[in-house]
Amino acid sequence: MTRQGLEAIERAKKNGLWDNAKRVIIRDEQIQMLRDIIQPYEPAYTNLLAMSHSVQRTYTGFYLDAKSDKTRQARLEKIIDRLNKNLKPM
Repeated sequence: MTRQGLEAIERAKKNGLWDNAKRVIIRDEQIQMLRDIIQPYEPAYTNLLAMSHSVQRTYTGFYLDAKSDKTRQARLEKIIDRLNKNLKPM
């Protein structure tokens, strides 16, 4: 890690941001919701089911983190495209 990175960590620890990082917990129900959305799209659906739970959780978090419907739709298209190619999240 660079000196600047280490300094940024130290600043965050001193000002409290280090311990206040927002941690989003993706529940199994949310993962199932994404599976349901992707189910009509093959081979994306089959490839998603074959991936590890952590990869499915990452894709779900990426989809749910979108602030608008337009962004969510764009992300869904990107997810389906990557899954059709059997790629893990970026």
